[in-house]
Amino acid sequence: MGLYCDVQPMDRNIPTSPFSGFFLNLCVATDGHTDPNDHGPCAIFTVGPYKGGQLVLDDIGLVIDLQRGQVLFFPSRFVTHYNLHFHGLRASVVMSFDKDGLKWVKTENGWTAHLAGNGGVEG
Repeated sequence: MGLYCDVQPMDRNIPTSPFSGFFLNLCVATDGHTDPNDHGPCAIFTVGPYKGGQLVLDDIGLVIDLQRGQVLFFPSRFVTHYNLHFHGLRASVVMSFDKDGLKWVKTENGWTAHLAGNGGVEG
């Protein structure tokens, strides 16, 4: 999984490494969903002064009351999940691996010859 972040254009660092995706949900209660573009586990943690907002992992019958500072890893691609309504100010931070990143690691999406340092034309 670390390859996602190790092979980036212009050798840039990703601040969420080793995760390739970062989402900040502000005051959001979601409907049940899966994340079909995720590959591997995602990590979620919550911040803010709130009550409620438990994370539901519907397919496996779990309701998780994440406390601030706790991190949960789960396969969001395969498990239907959502959070319950809440009171207060709640933010969730979700980090994941996008499965399309696998194509980039293998082929750099056809850009290899055009990237500086890879034998391409420097601009």
